Amino acid sequence: MALTINLRPKFISEPERKKHYKFLNAIHGNEEKLCSDNKNDWSSHSILIVDKSGSMRNSDVAGCRTRLGAVWLSIAQDFIEYRLKAGMASSLDVVTVILMGEDAKLLIDRHPTDNVLYNLIIKYYHDSEEADIRYKRGSHVPKRLIRPAGHGCYGPSLNKAEELFIKYDNSSSALQLLLLSDGRPSDGYVLNQNEVQSNLKSRVEKIASRFGKRFNFAAIGMGNMKDYDCLKSMVESCQDYGGNSTLQVPGLSCAEIGAAFSSVATSLMACQTELKEYNDSDNGGPLKKKQRRVRTCLRENRRLLPALTEIVDDNFNIYMNDKVERYKYQHLDEMVASETRKRSKYSFVHVELLHPDARGVAFKRMAFGEGQERFAHQFFEVGADGQTVVGLPLVAKESKFVDDIEHQGGDVDWRTRDQFVERFCRIQKRSQSIAEAFNLKLDSITILDPCTPRVSFIECCVYYLTDDKRGQFPVVVEPKLEGNFEKWNNNNGWKRQSTGDIGGLSLIAIKEEEDQNEVDQNYDFIGREVLSVTKNEVAQAFSHFSYHFSRKQALICDLQGVYDKSSNMFKFTDPVIHYHNARKENGNGHFGRTDMGQKGIDSFFKSHKCNQLCKLVTKGFLNAAHH
Repeated sequence: MALTINLRPKFISEPERKKHYKFLNAIHGNEEKLCSDNKNDWSSHSILIVDKSGSMRNSDVAGCRTRLGAVWLSIAQDFIEYRLKAGMASSLDVVTVILMGEDAKLLIDRHPTDNVLYNLIIKYYHDSEEADIRYKRGSHVPKRLIRPAGHGCYGPSLNKAEELFIKYDNSSSALQLLLLSDGRPSDGYVLNQNEVQSNLKSRVEKIASRFGKRFNFAAIGMGNMKDYDCLKSMVESCQDYGGNSTLQVPGLSCAEIGAAFSSVATSLMACQTELKEYNDSDNGGPLKKKQRRVRTCLRENRRLLPALTEIVDDNFNIYMNDKVERYKYQHLDEMVASETRKRSKYSFVHVELLHPDARGVAFKRMAFGEGQERFAHQFFEVGADGQTVVGLPLVAKESKFVDDIEHQGGDVDWRTRDQFVERFCRIQKRSQSIAEAFNLKLDSITILDPCTPRVSFIECCVYYLTDDKRGQFPVVVEPKLEGNFEKWNNNNGWKRQSTGDIGGLSLIAIKEEEDQNEVDQNYDFIGREVLSVTKNEVAQAFSHFSYHFSRKQALICDLQGVYDKSSNMFKFTDPVIHYHNARKENGNGHFGRTDMGQKGIDSFFKSHKCNQLCKLVTKGFLNAAHH
């Protein structure tokens, strides 16, 4: 037997120990207090399901006596210690461990992430070593030691995890479910084998439908990939309902298993970051780093949306006649002066429903999509019978955060709620106006292939719906995009890769005082009759163009939507505008929570490489302000 890794527990100071047990007492000593106060501070709740079936006592992982020992080692070093050292976790990040056998055993119940928890996991690691030594010597193995034995049934542990997530959810914490197994589920000895996979998929789907993007499902398999068809199916189902999920099958070494756990920790941190609110610029307040509460809303399988809906069913809420009002966000020149608000270039004006035969609308309760700020629902205008769909399919979007809907006391926050829909329309209008300028710029480039796609942002409007339970509430409505929905870049620096990039030249390398002719030397269009560019190059060039067109104050990104071949037009929706005015002391958030200001602009250009179109569309802006 090879030498095993000998980990020693960490020194725990008395204040650290008291802090740990004070938190535990708050959880387990007064559940009523927990439900009203303490759990609202949690940043994350991680539930680790650890397989303790008989095969986990195999001695095939270098550095550990058993597979189970390697799991305890990785949890301690690569999930707990790694997160603490990297500043990813604190006592507000709660960890639960479930032992998966023929039933589910709750081994660690909501412990804070700290060195006391680390030492507890190290104890289980050494216990597994002792249990294996005793077992192989034929000695008695005390019950206090966890010895791998029996079957590993997924179902009971998944049920227990769902129960804990629901019971102790605060609506703002990131939720992590990690299922570690070294083989196929043994639920087949209880259920019909053909029903096992479907049954387990439905359990993951149920959790993902409830929690959406807050839910992270990570599956780690130890062994042969062909043994994990069921885990793969569960991971795909989670994604269908809007959750985040991964399947990793590391090699049987402590290093590879540990790397898998570190990857899980990083994914959890990314989810927490997305939930955080970094500013309160709307109210002129200081920067914040609180995680926002997400409204309760079930998600539906995005892959199963019907291609055609003629009659709505009981899954929709119906709003008829005076229960629905439609408003358009228009420029002052387009509106009657008496209907406008003063000191505003744009405002809302009441208009008729889209279709002349429409007498109401149908709003589907389940969301088919979830973005960083919004839920997306199926939406239709209906005729006088309240069931027959008239006109084209629509999409309704509303904020997914509680703070955008109501005050802490539960009352409707009208000002914040209306600001949300106004901001959405303002971003879409601003983006469309810059898109029109971009298209004019393309038209003026004589060497450009006339088949180069143009850019547009779909027009949105606001419907106010009056509900018996919710009262009156607004939703942003836009046409449903038909075709292959794609993403070209995001608001954090990611972009779709293209073979047409001009290597090494990016805006980061272009200084304000550089001479225009000096920059021109990086490009050579002499002798070209027609310049052809890819769709991806058009999208990236548009983001670049928006920065210069706005006098280097704003950048439009997070470009997503469809390419309409019939009109040769990109139809984008839900863009992000990063805004920064160096002459004013403004923080992030001028264009909402996804607006990261100068940091967001820098992230785009850090990964951006100018393509052939960038130089042409930004020409004239590098040293001259746009008027």
